Amino acid sequence: MTPNKAPPSGISTAAVLPLKSLHNSKQRLAPLLNPQQRAELTLAMFKDIVHTLSLCQDIHKIVVVTSDPQVIRIAQHQRIEIIPEPIESGLINAVTSEPIEPDPSETSIGTDIDDWQMSTMIGVNIKEASEQLADSHINVSTYNKVVLLTGEVATKELRILAGSTARNYKGVRQVYNEIKLQGSSSLLARTNDSWLTTKVKSKLLANKEIASGQIEVVTESGIVYLMGVVSRATADSATTVASHTGGVVKVVRVFEYLN
Repeated sequence: MTPNKAPPSGISTAAVLPLKSLHNSKQRLAPLLNPQQRAELTLAMFKDIVHTLSLCQDIHKIVVVTSDPQVIRIAQHQRIEIIPEPIESGLINAVTSEPIEPDPSETSIGTDIDDWQMSTMIGVNIKEASEQLADSHINVSTYNKVVLLTGEVATKELRILAGSTARNYKGVRQVYNEIKLQGSSSLLARTNDSWLTTKVKSKLLANKEIASGQIEVVTESGIVYLMGVVSRATADSATTVASHTGGVVKVVRVFEYLN
């Protein structure tokens, strides 16, 4: 894929995402994960792949082949077209035939989608707040209405404006502004960050001592941010796992604690 190269007039470049790579990854991890963990890994990797594809400017359309209702609900908030596939061959359905019991300390699917929508709308508001912010690289991540801002801007004033824009969005409980004052990161660096996020999430899912569904992982310039509502013991365990992942420069905890 070649950034900045537009397709010929009237032709739409499409990235078709059958998610086969996720299926292969889950097969390797299957002996270590229960059905709920496998479903969580699928959704996490799905989000990371879509994020990485969205960084390529010559991709004008993303098509996801799936019949899983959770993936479809998330995709509705993005510029993604869904192509249904038979239930028996569905990516997530193939590994979640057993009942899944929700953890009372975890956010619900509805809350997860609310957080996703909040991130999307705050991102739009930040870009509309200033032409310079519109040209800056800023990521918005939300967990349980707690917002984390990462990325890069040119001036302190832009950093402050991005933070205040996020705080002014209705329903936001708290904002952590981790935006750096430096030039925008490269596509290669952002792709590496997405890969680090996937590696950390996979290791968290494989750790039986960690309820990984409570933890959101965000990576920027090799720095891993951990979000969620967890016990201090879980926070310590997750921090240890992330810090021992190859390529991670630093781990920052953005947790709310249960005790």
